Amino acid sequence: MVELFSWRAGFWATVPPAVVGIVTALLVVPESRAPRTARVDAPSVVLSAASLLALVWAIIESPGRGWTDTSVLAGYVVAAVLLTAFAARRARARHPMLPPALLRKPRVGMAALALAMMSFALYGALFVITLYLQGVLEYGPWEAGLRTLPLAVALTAGAGTALPLLSRHGEKPPILAGLGVVSAAFIALSTTDADSGYPHVLLFQLVAGFGAGLVATAGTETVMAATPADRAALGSAINDSTRQVGACLGVAVQGSILAAASTAHPPADASFPDVRTEAEHLPEPLRTRFLDDAREAFIDGMTSAATVAAIVTIAAAALIWRFLPHTARPLPRTPAHHDDSAC
Repeated sequence: MVELFSWRAGFWATVPPAVVGIVTALLVVPESRAPRTARVDAPSVVLSAASLLALVWAIIESPGRGWTDTSVLAGYVVAAVLLTAFAARRARARHPMLPPALLRKPRVGMAALALAMMSFALYGALFVITLYLQGVLEYGPWEAGLRTLPLAVALTAGAGTALPLLSRHGEKPPILAGLGVVSAAFIALSTTDADSGYPHVLLFQLVAGFGAGLVATAGTETVMAATPADRAALGSAINDSTRQVGACLGVAVQGSILAAASTAHPPADASFPDVRTEAEHLPEPLRTRFLDDAREAFIDGMTSAATVAAIVTIAAAALIWRFLPHTARPLPRTPAHHDDSAC
C-alpha cells in the first residue's frame, strides 16, 4: 500500500480491522467487571503523556536544532519537571495509575525494565533498517517490507522457545539469554560497512528477533505471575506500556543518533531522495563519489545507533543479573492470567 499510494496508507490500513474488532467485541465478548474498582487517576495520565511528549520532542529535535539550542534544552527541562510531578503524584494519590508498591517488586520492576530496553533496541533498529534498505540498498517499499519479514519469524521462534525454558529453569535465565542474544546481534550490526549488503541485515534480524522473543515472553510471564490476580489488568497494562514507551524512545534516540552522526559528514544533510536529486546535476565521476559519501555517512550513523543499542541491552542484562531473583521454576500463574501481548 505504501508503494502504490503513500506512506500515509500504512496508517489508514489499520482503520478497517480496528472497526471490525470493535464491532465484534460489542456483539460477541461478554461484559466483565472487577470486584473492586478505582477512580481514574486523570492527573497522572496527563503528566505521564505530557512528559513523554516533551522528552521525545527534545530528542528528535536535538540533531537539527542543536543539542544546546534553547528550545531543546527547554524541552528536556519540561520533561524532567513533569516526570518529577508524576512521581510525586504517584506517591500521594489514593488510587495511583502506577502503584509504587507493585513496581518495587523485583520481578515486576526488573521484568518491565527488560521489556522496555528490548523494545528500545529492537524497534529503534527496525526504524533505522527500513531507511537503510530503501535509502542505501535502494529497495522499494514492497521489497524492503518483504526483507523485514524474517524478524517476525525469528520473534515467533524465540517466543516459542521461551516457554519450555520458563517451565524448566524459571524466568531469569531466558531473560538474560534473550538480552545477551540481542546484544550480540547489535554488536554484529555495528560492524556494517559499505559492502555488507542485505545478508548482514538478515543475520541481524534472525539473531535479534530470536533474542527479543525470549525476552518478550519471559518478561511478560514474569510480570503477570508476580501480579495479584485481582490486579491482572494492571499487570497487562505494565507489560504493554513499558514496551510502547521503550519503542517510542528507541525510535527517537536511535533516529536522532543516526541523524546526528550522518549529518556530520556532508552531503548527508538531506534525505536520500534529495541527495539523489542533487546528484543528478553532477558530472561523473563526481556524482558517484557524492552518492558513495552519502551512503557511507548513513552507515556511520546506523552503526553508531547500533552501538548505543548494544550498550543499553548489555546494561539491562547486568541489572537483571544483579537484581532479578532466581527461582527454579516460575511463579504460579493466577486464574486471571492471560496475556498474549508478547506475540
